[in-house]
Amino acid sequence: MDRKTRRAAWLLGALLTLPAMGALGQTFTDIGAGLVGLEDGGVAWGDYDGDGDLDIAAAGDSDGSEFSLIYRNDGGVFTDIGAPLAPADDNASVAWGDYDNDGDLDLLLTGDEDDRGPVSLVYRNDAGTFTEVDVGLLGVSDGMGVWADFDNDGDLDVLLMGEDGTFENATAIYRNDGGVFTDAEADLPALDDNSHGSWGDYDNDGDLDLLLAGDDDDIGDVTALYRNDAGVFVDVDAGLIPMDDGMSAWGDYDNDGDLDIVIAGDTNDGTDTTLIYRNDDGVFQDIGAGLFGVNDDGSVAWGDYDNDGDLDILLAGDDDNNVEVAIVYRNDGGFFGDIGAAIEASDDSAAIWGDYDADGDLDVLLMGDPPVGPDATRVYRSDGAPANTPPAAPTSLRASGSDTELLLTWAPASDLETPPPSLTYNVRVGTTPGGSEILSAMSDAETGFRHLPAMGNANHSTVLPLRGLEHGTYYWSVQSVDTAFAGSPFAAEGSVTLPGVETAVPLDPGWTLLSLPAPALDDELSALTEAGVDTAMRWDAVGQAYELLEVDALGFVSDGYFVHRDSSLQAVSQPLSLALDAAEAASVAMSIEPGWNLVGAPTGGIPVGDITPYPNTVFEWDGAGYNAASLLAPFRGYWVFNPSDAYTVEAAQLRHRVDAAGSAMPHRPARPDWSGAVTLLLDDGRRRVAYVGASEAASRGFDEMDVPQPPPSPRHDEPGLWIIGEGPARRLTRSVVPVRDGATEWVAIVDTAEGGIVTADIGGLPEGYRVALASGAAGASDGGRLRVPAGRHAFRVTIWRDAHAVTRLLANYPSPFNPDTWIPFELRDAAEVNVTIYDVSGRVVRRLAVGYREAGYYTRRDEAVHWDGRNTAGESVSSGAYIYEMRAGDTRRMRRLVVGK
Repeated sequence: MDRKTRRAAWLLGALLTLPAMGALGQTFTDIGAGLVGLEDGGVAWGDYDGDGDLDIAAAGDSDGSEFSLIYRNDGGVFTDIGAPLAPADDNASVAWGDYDNDGDLDLLLTGDEDDRGPVSLVYRNDAGTFTEVDVGLLGVSDGMGVWADFDNDGDLDVLLMGEDGTFENATAIYRNDGGVFTDAEADLPALDDNSHGSWGDYDNDGDLDLLLAGDDDDIGDVTALYRNDAGVFVDVDAGLIPMDDGMSAWGDYDNDGDLDIVIAGDTNDGTDTTLIYRNDDGVFQDIGAGLFGVNDDGSVAWGDYDNDGDLDILLAGDDDNNVEVAIVYRNDGGFFGDIGAAIEASDDSAAIWGDYDADGDLDVLLMGDPPVGPDATRVYRSDGAPANTPPAAPTSLRASGSDTELLLTWAPASDLETPPPSLTYNVRVGTTPGGSEILSAMSDAETGFRHLPAMGNANHSTVLPLRGLEHGTYYWSVQSVDTAFAGSPFAAEGSVTLPGVETAVPLDPGWTLLSLPAPALDDELSALTEAGVDTAMRWDAVGQAYELLEVDALGFVSDGYFVHRDSSLQAVSQPLSLALDAAEAASVAMSIEPGWNLVGAPTGGIPVGDITPYPNTVFEWDGAGYNAASLLAPFRGYWVFNPSDAYTVEAAQLRHRVDAAGSAMPHRPARPDWSGAVTLLLDDGRRRVAYVGASEAASRGFDEMDVPQPPPSPRHDEPGLWIIGEGPARRLTRSVVPVRDGATEWVAIVDTAEGGIVTADIGGLPEGYRVALASGAAGASDGGRLRVPAGRHAFRVTIWRDAHAVTRLLANYPSPFNPDTWIPFELRDAAEVNVTIYDVSGRVVRRLAVGYREAGYYTRRDEAVHWDGRNTAGESVSSGAYIYEMRAGDTRRMRRLVVGK
């Protein structure tokens, strides 16, 4: 449609929407704010700099160019601050909200950016500087993004709707947990572009419910109301007319204390419709308001522009006949009439209420494409309304709590204009007096000025539950908000304490390796000092070194500590009050760095298999030395060795898990082909043991067959013995290497204040192997015995194979067997080798051609002769005794074997 035709349609629309009643002397005047003219986007009022007047965020298209802008309001003069926002259009949206509860407004932006396509971006406000924060939200265009605390934990979550980067419909809720956003996987329909969602507590139960309107590819147009039951959304089948290309808003137009609905869009028959549904105790009834029907190119908003205490309507957009409108409907006792406001009609529009000049009445911010002229973004000042009086503050504040939940209540407030049932309430909660670290009211704490022109965060309810809190003391207050979004002063501050659980930390004489399963409400280090702790050490897993603990607060679950008490003291249990049910402790992310880590455990403990896939890499301290652990128990600290890259383990309270086999024990590593003990026997009778071995399953460097040795206690005065390892594990209690020909050597360290004897008892060595110990400090000793002096010394453990002296046929393994066995042999000289299997009557059962072999030992499975228990015909032989014969050159050897059942 050309501009001339659109102009004619606009004139027709003006005739069709002549005012039903006078404007009562109230006018709207374009102030000439000098804003970039935009369409196909969104606008939002918000006092981002906390100076007491409303600033503007806007995004959209201007004659083919994308813009995303923030304007600072200085006494009615609007200045572009040059914020580094991604330019966006395609029904872009902007929303202010304090997502990090630091007291200033951050920004959520959605839309289509030329370089990145659909985006959903969060910009953190740091004293007026906006920084994009990568929170991983699904990018959407032709949709919207809205802040709301759907799970009542105090921080703002995000609703996203629209079309994603793969051109698929999307509806998603992201839960905000301390600034980390996670898809809540809400069971909601994926609605198409130009769909809409709005939050409101329609049943006054203290949590926000969700109204969705749009087109579902599977079922068609949808207008659905979802009741929020503790974070689970239930379709209540409210009987609302299905619409797509819709927009909606919650507001109590009839002053009965519950939220009603205004909604606009296209119905199934293609009719553009704008309806008001009255909420009567959860039953919604179309009141037949007779409003102009607009479609996806428009917007609708509630606000009390004339300060008479009831909500009026601002409606902008066009219908299917391209009749463009911008209408203010005045609410007189539930009847809505067009006041004929001098606001330029627009399509592709967004229109909202806000008192930008702080004179006590609501002004209008409108963007869109007018019938004549370029795209426009205009501020209309409202003049002539009676002065609005802010409401009184609520009274009778009460708070109660149990475990991790608070229940805040207050008495209804009053107002000269707004009936008490229509007041909404706005709550702040902090961990410090006057603070809002838990729940931000987005208002000035001193004056009550609302940084957002909106209902209070508790809506009409005088009860607000908060969930997922830590044990501790909370400070809170509440203000009332009238229908013109003016906020009262905050009520006198209240406080409430969620108590911790009294428990006790066991402390032994000497060194104790301990941890806390949850945050402590006491000064932990001071409490331990009272119990005689004179030294407390933590472990730096990145630097792989001890650090002296000097701060009073101890970490929990993911941190272990070595603490020392004089050895003359008795074991005690030191009382501590712990926040065992705190949200912070419900699930703790334990970072397991490469090398050694000193960790704790939650209340229910953690099986070793939940911490690491490597067996024999978790150790507990018994006061004198280390033992391999199978379960990490609360209040104790544990060494965990990680031979690989860093990873994260989620440790949950009261978590009891077993492996697939039903066992909480770590899986045992494969047994070495042979192994033996290297023992340090001190002159005073104490001993330390390390192990060496070889296996076909072993690999070079650290693997699951090796056992690392944790660091010694911080004040190490115990004797030590360990094998030097390759790779991340420098100290090993057991080192198993690949089987090889020739010599195998380990370097070991002995560290002792007195002399002793080192012995090597290597059992199961293959035929022809020998062992020896050698040290530069003590000389060499063949036969596995070595005297070492006091101090730290290195010595070698060497195992080698003697030169083969004879040709032999060795016993098969396993024996008895079924179905496979291996037949080892040794050759003094190179020869052609053949093996024949006979039954006890001397008949040939199977001939096994081995081939030419050099002189040497053929004892490993990959070298020995293999028989699969079958005869020449390929049939499995019966159980019983058989004879096997080896011919090697002129040498003939025979032995007996047994096939089991």
